[in-house]
Amino acid sequence: VGIVEVGGDNTGPEVEMFQKAVDGKANKEPWCAAFVMFCIKQVEAKLGVKSDIYRSELVQDLWFKSPASMRSEHPKPGCLILWRYGNTQLGHVGIIEAIEGKGSLLTIEGNTSASGAIVREGGGVHRKHRTVYGTQSMPVLGFLKVF
Repeated sequence: VGIVEVGGDNTGPEVEMFQKAVDGKANKEPWCAAFVMFCIKQVEAKLGVKSDIYRSELVQDLWFKSPASMRSEHPKPGCLILWRYGNTQLGHVGIIEAIEGKGSLLTIEGNTSASGAIVREGGGVHRKHRTVYGTQSMPVLGFLKVF
C-alpha cells in the first residue's frame, strides 16, 4: 500500500516489477491484475504452495480461465474480488483484506486511486472500502479463492 507510478502512466520500478510477475515483460500495460499475480507469487514462494489461478494480466481471463472450483459465492479475506467494466472485456481486480460488515469489504488494489470510486487506471496501490456488488458501471464479476 502506498506504491505509486513514477514517470508516467503504468511506469515506475515497482509497477514494472508487478508487470513482470506475469510474463516477464513490462510494456506500460494496466497493472491491477499484475499486482495481484505478484502478490500470489510472493505467497507461493514464502509458503511453498502453488495456486491454480490462471496467470494473466486480463481480469476476465482470471475469472473465466481459472478452475470453476476456485469461484466463491461469498467473499473471504484472501480472495480476489473482480469487477467488469460495463459490457466490455475490461475489468479490475483487488485482494480482499477483511470483511467489514454485511456487504462491505476492505480491499487492497493496484493501479487504482485513493478515492472511493472503482478506478481501473488510478496509478497506485491503495486500501479501499468496497461493497460486494460494485457499481452500475463496474459490477462485481465474482470472487476467487486463490489457495
